[in-house]
Amino acid sequence: KLLGATWQALSLFFPYQTCSVSVRSSTKKNGTWRLIMHLSAPFRSCTNDGGILADDYRLHYKTVDDAIRLIQKFGTGCFMAKMDLKHAFRICPVRFEDWELLGIHWKNLFYVDKRLPFGLRSSLALFNRIADAFEWILTNRYRI
Repeated sequence: KLLGATWQALSLFFPYQTCSVSVRSSTKKNGTWRLIMHLSAPFRSCTNDGGILADDYRLHYKTVDDAIRLIQKFGTGCFMAKMDLKHAFRICPVRFEDWELLGIHWKNLFYVDKRLPFGLRSSLALFNRIADAFEWILTNRYRI
């Protein structure tokens, strides 16, 4: 059960790029295992080097100064919140056309990761786009 439901085994000819992987025990108390795909190794021949341009996926994080400005704008008693989503990237599916970039070979089978993996150069920015869309819907449709 190491790979979980977001992986699909392919026993047929595998024309996909495969990345090296390692497995390590999670530092969490529940004793789960974490599969790590090395998407930047070997240099110049893996997924993060194959056309995912860093400039296309840059993010600018909010700062403490941004939070202070909002508090000053809305005044004492304003409500602010921060969320940390468990496995945030793992809720985002990968397009079928991109499965070829997220393959591994393990125990004589080929597998593809069907969810955004941690370590993929574009994962954070792609998830952030979904979160921004969700925020827009809550703000503009539901006035939350």
